Amino acid sequence: MLPSRAREAKQTFAYNLNQILQILDVLPLLPKATVATASFVGLREGELRGVEWQDYSGTKITVCRSIWKSVVNRPKTTASRNSVLVIPALGEILDEYRMSMHKSNVRGDFPFRQWMSDGDGQASAERNSAGDRSYRLP
Repeated sequence: MLPSRAREAKQTFAYNLNQILQILDVLPLLPKATVATASFVGLREGELRGVEWQDYSGTKITVCRSIWKSVVNRPKTTASRNSVLVIPALGEILDEYRMSMHKSNVRGDFPFRQWMSDGDGQASAERNSAGDRSYRLP
């Protein structure tokens, strides 16, 4: 039973495929890879933050961990811990992003963590120090 003072759930909004493709067209590669993965794979925010390159095979992403702030946990449910197929368009974006990281000598097991907030609404230190601009979706 929920406490009587519990907040009511907010109504959620989902972008349609055409809107997602329009958004991806204007984003630089790192945010594009992050938004495309979130849109086409359907991971929770902590699961997306926990994706490592070793979890991506080129055709699927295996969800092994969830990261909230600095706490690493297993994903919420057994179903969440499965592999998710990667559509070809997303695979191309992820492959391009991984290649760009190698060319720039950027090291890191977590491909999206440097761009995402750290779980409390604050941008990560890596993004702030790099001076990357924030992207807000309508």
